[in-house]
Amino acid sequence: MESGKRNCPECKRLVRLCGGMSFFPQDPEVQCLLVEELHRLARDHDNAHVMIYKWLYNQREAPKVADLVRLAAEHRVVIQPDPNCEKCDGSGWVIIERNDCSGAERCSCLSRQSMLQDRASSPLPNPDRSRSSGVDPERR
Repeated sequence: MESGKRNCPECKRLVRLCGGMSFFPQDPEVQCLLVEELHRLARDHDNAHVMIYKWLYNQREAPKVADLVRLAAEHRVVIQPDPNCEKCDGSGWVIIERNDCSGAERCSCLSRQSMLQDRASSPLPNPDRSRSSGVDPERR
């Protein structure tokens, strides 16, 4: 996502979820910095959600900016072309000509697909399930 969003409501909400953890920063400026960095580092809000929930379920101390950088690196983006694309024949590149020069540019068929490298020992829990028991609260 773009940088400079200290007031993104969704990223602010996600950072506040860490408020009960040990060493959560009390300084509002530091909290804003965490919100801004989460917003900058995450691909989208779904990715930010995964990053924060993974942290909540695997750590006891509040994340620092360096922790957010590491979490973002664990969730890499793989760009893959459409193998059936008629413009690029599945290569992801289209030959173009401008001012008597030819070159290549990325095809519009490229889709971003995230690849999760789960480095935690336990699987990422479903945030809709109870944290303590792993049981769906609606089925209790």
